[in-house]
Amino acid sequence: MSTAIEGITMLTKDALQSLALALDRILNGATVVNEPLPKRTNGFVLMVFPFGDENGQCHYVSNGASREDIIRLFTEQLRQLKAQGEKQEDIQ
Repeated sequence: MSTAIEGITMLTKDALQSLALALDRILNGATVVNEPLPKRTNGFVLMVFPFGDENGQCHYVSNGASREDIIRLFTEQLRQLKAQGEKQEDIQ
């Protein structure tokens, strides 16, 4: 699983990895803890950030997406969010 953990506490790192494993199993079909995951059909990125942080610090874990895939995902999501925001402004 991919992680960006510079400066993250071990407790948070362990929690993120545990959450990612559980989420991967829920989203991709393994129902027993020791059962191997079937071929993944769903990817995810779980992001954790401190409220009030003005530096944009964020830690993430994914179920196998590369850094390049995540950048591409975020770029497209930002484009869509901006477009939706512009549509909302046009309505008001």
